[in-house]
Amino acid sequence: MKPKDVLAMVAAHGLWLVNKSGGKRADLSMQNLRGAQLQRAILSRAKLTGADFTRANLKDTDLREADLFGANFFSATLAGANLAGADLRGSRLRATDLTRASLEGADLREGTLMKMGGESGSEIVVSDLSMCSLDGANMRSANLKNANMNRCTAVGAELQGAMLEGVQLQGSNLQGANLSGATLCGTNFSGSEMGGCDLSGANMKDAVMTNVNLEDANLNHAFTDGVSFALVNMGETKPPEPDAEQSNLDRDAIKAHTQWIATQGKEGAPAALVDSDLRLLDLSGMNLAGISLKGVDLSRVSLAGAQLSLSDLSGADLNAADCTGADLRGANLAGAILRYAIMTDADLSPMPIRTGKGAETAREMPTNLTESDLRFANLSGTNFTGANLSKADLRSVNRMKTIFTDATLENVMVTK
Repeated sequence: MKPKDVLAMVAAHGLWLVNKSGGKRADLSMQNLRGAQLQRAILSRAKLTGADFTRANLKDTDLREADLFGANFFSATLAGANLAGADLRGSRLRATDLTRASLEGADLREGTLMKMGGESGSEIVVSDLSMCSLDGANMRSANLKNANMNRCTAVGAELQGAMLEGVQLQGSNLQGANLSGATLCGTNFSGSEMGGCDLSGANMKDAVMTNVNLEDANLNHAFTDGVSFALVNMGETKPPEPDAEQSNLDRDAIKAHTQWIATQGKEGAPAALVDSDLRLLDLSGMNLAGISLKGVDLSRVSLAGAQLSLSDLSGADLNAADCTGADLRGANLAGAILRYAIMTDADLSPMPIRTGKGAETAREMPTNLTESDLRFANLSGTNFTGANLSKADLRSVNRMKTIFTDATLENVMVTK
């Protein structure tokens, strides 16, 4: 494609973004754009699937929410570019300069690509960020699950709440990076420099830390089950120790709550575990109706099949929690973090209100999800009938067969 034709398409795209006449959404899918000079171009929401940007100059380019599925950025310059919310599944960013770039909420998971050359079938392609520069990049809440980031440099990068499960980060420089609240399950950090990293509240279950430097790192409240620190240079840093005593107290409180439900209040007592860390517990299948779990940490906890109707989960952290088939009717999830949560077939429809003697009334309690964060959640088959989702963040969710009948969707954020 000739450079003048590309620039004309970019100009028309700019008009399309502001709904002006002559505007047309840019579609450069599968185009050869090697060495293209597109610095400071405005290509937000453009279709760029499979485009080849090898050694292209995209410095300070606006690529917000662009479709870059399977795109090739080998050795390209994306310094200062805005890729927030972009679809980068299966993309190749090997040796790419992403210094100070914004990838907040970007999707960099593996992608399923059709085979070329007339071959039938498809292949799974892992996003490749090996040897790229991410120094100072904003990657908050980005989804990098299973990506290849070996030998990359991400000094001072912001990765708060990012999904890095199964990522290969061997021999990388993450000095001073902020990984607080990130999901790092099974992530391989072998041989990496992580001095001064903020890992507070991160889920590091089964992470590989062989020959890693963690001097001056912050591991407060990090979940490190299955992590060996034997070959880690800790300096003065102390590995976190699970509060087994508190976990036992929490288990006792939950057991008492289930007894209270089962005996209709004759035994046990209602539980109120406000701001507790429940990451060591398995709550699948339990009857916890009416429980108060306000502000608790339930990240990656299994709540599959649990009864949580009329419960208070406001402000709770349910990042990557398994809520498959859970009963959340009438629950309060206002401000809850449900990023990457599995909500398949969960019921969040209104809960019928009964009298103290169990008689039916004409009233219902709708489920409250106002200002909740559901980015990247699996909402396949989830029932949101009558739920209040005002100001909820539903970007990059799986909405296959999701039910929103009579739901309040005022000011909801969705992927365009």
